[in-house]
Amino acid sequence: MNRLERNYVVSTIGLGAAVSSLFGLAFCWLLGLSDIRLIVSGTAAYMVGGGLITVFAVRRNLRNCIRPIGVMTEFLESISQGILNRSLAEYDFKMLEPVKEALIHMSGQINLLMTNIMDCSANIEQLAASTVVLEENSRSAEEQIQETMTMGVSLTEENQKQKETIRSIILQMAKIREILARTETESRQILDLLQVTDVSGYTGNDTLDEVEEVVRELRSESQTMLKALGLIEETVRFTNLLGLNASIEASRVGKTGFMTVADEIRKLAEQSLVSAEQIKALITGMQENIAAVEAELKKTRQFLLNRDIEQNYEVINATAQALTSISSRIQSILDFTRSANEQANSIAGSLDEVDRQADRTLTSLNRIVRGMEEQLSLIRTIQNLGFAHLVSGIKNTMAGYVLGEKEEIGAGEWKGHDLMEIGKTYRQKTVIFAVVMAATVFGPLTVLAAGQRTMEAILIGVLWGGLAGGVIAWVLASMNVKKIIEPAVLLIDHAQAIAAGDLNRELTGSLGNLSRLGRRFNDMVKQIRETVGEISNIADSVRNTARRTIDTADRAMRTWDEIAGEANKLTGNARAQTMGLEIVGREIAGIAEAIQGVAREADLMHHEMQKTVGIAQEGLSNAVLQKSKARETSLSVGRVSEVVARLQDDSDRISEVVRVISDIASQTSLLAFNAAIESSRAGLSGRAFGVLAEETRVLSQEAAGATQEIGGTVPRVQDIIERVVSKMQQVQTDLENQVRIIGESEEVLARIESQAQRIRDQSLQIMNTVRSLVELRESVVMDAGKVAAFSEETVAGAEEVFTVIEDQTQTYHMIKEIAEQFLSNSEQLRCQITSGGA
Repeated sequence: MNRLERNYVVSTIGLGAAVSSLFGLAFCWLLGLSDIRLIVSGTAAYMVGGGLITVFAVRRNLRNCIRPIGVMTEFLESISQGILNRSLAEYDFKMLEPVKEALIHMSGQINLLMTNIMDCSANIEQLAASTVVLEENSRSAEEQIQETMTMGVSLTEENQKQKETIRSIILQMAKIREILARTETESRQILDLLQVTDVSGYTGNDTLDEVEEVVRELRSESQTMLKALGLIEETVRFTNLLGLNASIEASRVGKTGFMTVADEIRKLAEQSLVSAEQIKALITGMQENIAAVEAELKKTRQFLLNRDIEQNYEVINATAQALTSISSRIQSILDFTRSANEQANSIAGSLDEVDRQADRTLTSLNRIVRGMEEQLSLIRTIQNLGFAHLVSGIKNTMAGYVLGEKEEIGAGEWKGHDLMEIGKTYRQKTVIFAVVMAATVFGPLTVLAAGQRTMEAILIGVLWGGLAGGVIAWVLASMNVKKIIEPAVLLIDHAQAIAAGDLNRELTGSLGNLSRLGRRFNDMVKQIRETVGEISNIADSVRNTARRTIDTADRAMRTWDEIAGEANKLTGNARAQTMGLEIVGREIAGIAEAIQGVAREADLMHHEMQKTVGIAQEGLSNAVLQKSKARETSLSVGRVSEVVARLQDDSDRISEVVRVISDIASQTSLLAFNAAIESSRAGLSGRAFGVLAEETRVLSQEAAGATQEIGGTVPRVQDIIERVVSKMQQVQTDLENQVRIIGESEEVLARIESQAQRIRDQSLQIMNTVRSLVELRESVVMDAGKVAAFSEETVAGAEEVFTVIEDQTQTYHMIKEIAEQFLSNSEQLRCQITSGGA
């Protein structure tokens, strides 16, 4: 039990006992009691009854009033100390429930006021933090924009590089077409040269075959001559032998004439043998010369140029076929170059469009940069509004407060007169209860205690006891109303006034049992008033700051709207740029295919031309060799002619020797005939000689026949030799014709080789140009990849900028909402402060 409760109990019970004692004495007087014991007994009974009624009333008041007053006092004391998060909801204030509700309402309004003050501080801090976020986001956006601008510039530079590359491709294509035009002209000249080259003048090996056939005939005739010569030699030797026998027989018979004839025959035979030897030597020499002719003919055939000339024409035909294929390659390359040129022109147009989109992108970026600079200026304007000073002032003022949860508090439902009605009801109930208790219980008990047993005494006791109880209860209840209810009513009114913002209220005068509560209430009001007074000095700055923040946020939002529009354009331009680059990428794939076709065809043309140059060079090498062969063939034909001339001489000499042998044979035959005549004249002695003579004559006739045969062979040999000479002259003519053809072929092949070299060099130039094209194509593809990457990064940057702008716009909307709430809180705070200071 605290001091308030203890004092209340003691004073109230003492008062009740005193009033009861007075009523007991008056009761004894009414009964006419003179016995002091009865008087003491009756008075004590009244005093006990009144004390019991008082105890009942005290207990009820303790429960209904005194204890809630203590709780309210502590509650107000905590509020005066700045603790606003304490709740009275768990307490039952019984009869003083309206006071509890009033205090709760007042506390809520004070908490709301202080919370609004702290909300203002939080709003200011949030605004300050938001401006920091704005600045960071703006700087991030600015960096992103600068990065995007850098990428845009890089993209423009890469586009320029690509355009330069495409222009280089177009120039290279033009160069290729120029080279191809020269190549085609050269190839047509070669084809025209090939078309006028005639092969009809070329003979084969027919003439040489005829010469060899004639030489074989010549060899056959020489063999015939040798056979005939052998017969002559055999006949002449036998004739010589017969002449020797004849000489022996003539010597035996002693016939001088016979001996002379025989010697003559022997001489003639010996001469025939000498001539035969000469013929044999000539025929042998002829055969050797024939063998030499055959050998030279073999050499001539070996050196004969028909096959080489055919090879030359095979070279020429192969060159013609290669040039025809090259012409087809040239047309294919021209087609590919035209396609590549068209693709390059299309790419150049697409890159021009990409450039235009890039210029628009950079224009949008420059506008965004200017907008961002204005944004940063506005953000600095907001940051310079003195948020830190305001927050510091509010926090210093609110440093000792512990706030509860913020709740909107409506108007208080309880008023002071409501509590008065409750007090009146309480007093009525207390009096009725005391009257009933005193009349029914304590009155009769008091009569019995006074020793009175009469009905009159009991009736007087009942009436007087009820009157005494009613008076005691009325006095106690009236004291309770005076010292508790009425101050509580005043407290409710003041609490409602404070809740409404009137901080000039103060509980004054006598407050009965609520005097300590009143002091705590006044301390609380003073503390709140001082706090509000300090805050009031900040309120105007808070309100002005809120208004300026809202104005600046509106301007910033308008700027952001403009920036968002530019960012939207930027994103559209970047996407259009990306689409353009996608088109460029597809076109680059087309030009890459065309360039690949040019490279493929140029490579094939170069290889074919290289092969053609090799063929022409081989033809030239053959022509040089053919010249050497022609010289060897000419020498060989000359040697054949020399040998044939010797054969002619041999045949002439053979003819002369044959005439000699023929003459000898005639002489021998004549001598044998004369010897036969002489032997017949001699009779029997000349018979043997006659036989020998006859035999000699026969042999001479045979020799003459063989000689005639040789003589008949010699004209044929001479005819054959003449045919050989004629054929060799034809071979020489053919050879000269072939040498002329070789010269023409060499000239043609030299021109072909020279022009083929030029075409090969031109194809090599094309190959080098194509390699440059391939490098350019790879450069275009690589640059296109870089450009596409830059474009994608630009799109991503633009979208990120747009996202940042949306975030910034949302942040500005949030700042505006915060500022508007800030302004609302500051206005509400101003109203509360104004009403509090009124």
